[in-house]
Amino acid sequence: MHNYYLILDTETSGLPKKWDVSYGAKNNWPHVLQIAWLIFDSDGNEVKRENYYLKPGKINISKASTRIHKLDRDFLLKHGKDRRRVFEKFENDIIKYHPLVVAHFAELDFCMVGAEAYRLNEENPLQQSDFFCTMKASAKYVKNPSFSHLRLGVFYKTLFKKRPEQLHNALKDSELTAEIFFHLLHKNEVTEAIVKRHTLEIKDPNKEFSKKPVWRAYLLSFILITLLIIFILWKIN
Repeated sequence: MHNYYLILDTETSGLPKKWDVSYGAKNNWPHVLQIAWLIFDSDGNEVKRENYYLKPGKINISKASTRIHKLDRDFLLKHGKDRRRVFEKFENDIIKYHPLVVAHFAELDFCMVGAEAYRLNEENPLQQSDFFCTMKASAKYVKNPSFSHLRLGVFYKTLFKKRPEQLHNALKDSELTAEIFFHLLHKNEVTEAIVKRHTLEIKDPNKEFSKKPVWRAYLLSFILITLLIIFILWKIN
């Protein structure tokens, strides 16, 4: 199916206020504070791992988010790396390995990478990628009808009968997601049909980075105005 798997996780400054708006929507999309990705070959051998904290700039980090992942401005100022350079490394790995991208709540990671790419005036490097979401895959393991999916830690405990030691660190969460993914893969619960469905569900065209919708609006306005002028001139003559 794929020669490589890229396990992705991000920690962010908050959550999106709306999911169905463009990346250019003012104050809607939070920022990535930490990004980690692990790359495996099709035999499950780890090829490489990357883990970066990002410089905060003037980003507003919500207190609720800091309570969860413990990342604050002082820590990020000390340990953070340049955003553009980090995302260039990420994009280069996507291009080089053309992997199946695996994440828990993959829609959030897809959107966060897209939002950061937009701010850097770049395209979303994940736009052409295939996805497998372990959160979506957890649905069949849910026993409580009040929930539709399992959180990462709960899913891990459900599968492996042990509680993960640390959560809400992008690198650690990537490691847990990788364990879950390969467990499901060996149980034949990762199929081309499921990957296709997850990919279609995750890629909402309203959130695709593209300046084309804006240019289409300008082009449509230009065409309508031109037709109106032609019509007026025709009526006059």
